[in-house]
Amino acid sequence: MKNVFLIVIISLSSFSVTAAETNKSNFDSVDRTLRLRRLELKRPGPIKNSVGFRIGAAMNKSARLVNADGNRQTFDRVYRDNWYADVAFFYDYYPFYYKNLGTLGFGADVGINYLTGSGVYEYEMTKPDGSSFGAVSKSDYILTIFPIYVGPTFKLNVIPYIQPYATVKPGMIFLREKRLDDGETRKARSTTLRIAGGLGVQLDWISQSAAFSLYEGFGIKHIYLTAEYQKTETLGGPVQFTDSVVYTGTAFEF
Repeated sequence: MKNVFLIVIISLSSFSVTAAETNKSNFDSVDRTLRLRRLELKRPGPIKNSVGFRIGAAMNKSARLVNADGNRQTFDRVYRDNWYADVAFFYDYYPFYYKNLGTLGFGADVGINYLTGSGVYEYEMTKPDGSSFGAVSKSDYILTIFPIYVGPTFKLNVIPYIQPYATVKPGMIFLREKRLDDGETRKARSTTLRIAGGLGVQLDWISQSAAFSLYEGFGIKHIYLTAEYQKTETLGGPVQFTDSVVYTGTAFEF
């Protein structure tokens, strides 16, 4: 009986050692694979999606706006701020991906512009003593612009770590101009064409471990810092709207 009991103990010990060695071997294999993948930073498969945002850093917008008194004034006279909120988000889907050539896709852009200004008199009036009342009224305005664009985007893949791109997207802008003195709120929409070109600088090289973690956790294959120039022209509508904007932003490829 003692011999049988001893044989069972020896067998269990042997099995435990074997299992431990197997687990260690498997762990070492997985760890080695992860280390190799981190080193090589392999993210197989074509790029199918891109998502990101951009912020207007410098701009020159113009529009033919109608103020609350019905007098037509230029955009620059009513909204005189040199900089205002201009943020956009985008998503692109790429059905055509060629690693050593380029990527062609289709997507949508949605943005928001927020501006504040003051009413402007059509004629500058004078006081009885001959001094001027000034041309700016006490009526304040808030103009909110919501642009939406849909169309193709092409990216060039021939330069390592640098990705030039261009896009042509027709769309529509929705405008809402509100007076803060309980005056009439005006709404309008116009069809527009967005033409833009830019450059993306890949950021993966800054930290390969972080890049690998983003790929493992979220499927992100590349991250780009982007700089972009945009030109928008009106195709039709009650508001003639044009702009030239320089954007900076971030793009994530999946």
